[in-house]
Amino acid sequence: MRFCDNCIIPVGFPNYEFVSHNNQLLCNRCFDLMFVPIDKERLRANWENYLVELRKKEITETNKYHAILFYSGGRDSTASLYMLVKEFGLKILAFTLDNGMKGRSVLENIFNVTNYLGIDWYLHRHYLVDELNDMINKGVYPCGKICNVLQNNYYKSITKQFNIETLVTGYEIAPKNKGIIKKDGYTLVSLPALLNFGREKTMEICKYLPWKDFGYFDTESYMPGMTDCLAPCIVIEKKYKNQVMNFDNIQVGSIEYDLLPYIADRVRFGAADRNKILEVLTKPIKASDLAWSEYMSCVIK
Repeated sequence: MRFCDNCIIPVGFPNYEFVSHNNQLLCNRCFDLMFVPIDKERLRANWENYLVELRKKEITETNKYHAILFYSGGRDSTASLYMLVKEFGLKILAFTLDNGMKGRSVLENIFNVTNYLGIDWYLHRHYLVDELNDMINKGVYPCGKICNVLQNNYYKSITKQFNIETLVTGYEIAPKNKGIIKKDGYTLVSLPALLNFGREKTMEICKYLPWKDFGYFDTESYMPGMTDCLAPCIVIEKKYKNQVMNFDNIQVGSIEYDLLPYIADRVRFGAADRNKILEVLTKPIKASDLAWSEYMSCVIK
């Protein structure tokens, strides 16, 4: 099987085209990025100017926070939280939306980090266990299909509930090279730690904090960006236990169709090592014993 020489998208992947360029075979996403790259310096300037001005906002009894961070508890949002608190000196409310598949280890990480940084944490439970488990049992990759929609629906309501005008997320790729978007009633700041810090510093920050990379995949089946929810690793292992992923004739709507572009983005923007990921994807993928234990605890609640 031939893959894009820059990311991990296989040749023949639905809705992707491939281009030969300078003796490389590139998917159209990687090829386009060569000529219209994300302007990291512009993004950093946007973030810094906005957050410096935000820090001037007076903190009062009725306006207790500069901003809300939608805090998933994963590595990226943890590094973003550190940046907001330690580098910009902002008073942050960490808001976590628990879909029912956040295991005990994830919630412990969130508690430990927010406690260490001395910030308030608001945990809101909106359980989707039945819906997510149904998708898992049907072999449907759940990420982005339910939780992202739910999360977007909460943006406006929580800013209004807490009387906070700025909501920050830790998206890996800031939209339209802006990073700051005015919405109806609030401002959405996409502050991806990976673009701002890079992979190595992001990992370094998390090691400094009381945040554990406990791993929902076994060490030989490391997968990037899956440190805050059980659903991805369980559905992947249920389909591929003792088998390798099939890259031939990938169908729209399959696990591969939803999973590979997500991982490719992280490879493309420096969040994951291409060779390591390809090595993992060509072997059986296994969820850790911890993942299975916490998954069963979530399901039987």
